[in-house]
Amino acid sequence: MDPIPTPEEIGRFYPEAEYYAHRPSAGTFRDVRVSRFKRFVLRHGYGYPPRVRRNIISTLAGRLAGLFVSPKHLVPWVGDGKLLDVGCGVGSALWRMRAMGWQVQGVEPNARAAAIGQEQGLKIFAGTLDQARFPDASFDLVRLSHVLEHTPSPLATLVEVRRILKPQGRLLLAVPNIASFMFRRFGSDWFPLELPRHLFHFSPATLRALCQRAGLELYRVRYASSAEMLLRSWQYRREVQARTRHRELRGPPLNQRRWLKKLLTPPVRVADLCRTGEIMECTCLPADPKP
Repeated sequence: MDPIPTPEEIGRFYPEAEYYAHRPSAGTFRDVRVSRFKRFVLRHGYGYPPRVRRNIISTLAGRLAGLFVSPKHLVPWVGDGKLLDVGCGVGSALWRMRAMGWQVQGVEPNARAAAIGQEQGLKIFAGTLDQARFPDASFDLVRLSHVLEHTPSPLATLVEVRRILKPQGRLLLAVPNIASFMFRRFGSDWFPLELPRHLFHFSPATLRALCQRAGLELYRVRYASSAEMLLRSWQYRREVQARTRHRELRGPPLNQRRWLKKLLTPPVRVADLCRTGEIMECTCLPADPKP
């Protein structure tokens, strides 16, 4: 964004009663039960405690079994399991990760959202990452899920993350991909642009360069697209065209049509395989140590 909105200006675009990350859903704080099957996957495939003696066969078995578990729930165990979620909202990810054995903390600029998580017993600092002033090398895992694009200084944020990461720590980073096929297809109607809340956008090349400047290495990138997001972009374009032509759209929004989602799911998976998906889910390491 140029110019970048001031904190006072941008606050108007995060209405507390409406912005999804600042309000819990009906199932946000429900009891999380980790099944025996999932515990097997986590212990043998992803190194979770209690420790087991891992070998090639057990690890392979755990990873193959993990194909039947949602990928977003399969975060490899790191170090002592101390996790920080930056921009954690009400703490839905913290709630889930704590049930899986992590020692969790969060940072959330929105005081109301932070208070909701605190009322559930979660340790959430109400403020920004730099205001939290964590000691050096505090965390084994830092999570920045759809946060970096909202920050007025992405480089400063990553430098601070690098400082608080342990030498063998990991950063999990998710941002929209401005080099995606869908952005080229929809342009200014691309749903993840989300102006003016998204202040910066990244391609794989610019994100890698940014990480290097912050002392981080972009180790792995997974692309994650969805028919839901494609249909939201398509619906937005239809609405813009309808307003321009003074017409009224009929029927439910495209993203509410289940048959369309099923029809478009295979094409978006192809975009991910071709590394042109809409979302980049990245694992970053401190630049010096190697995995």
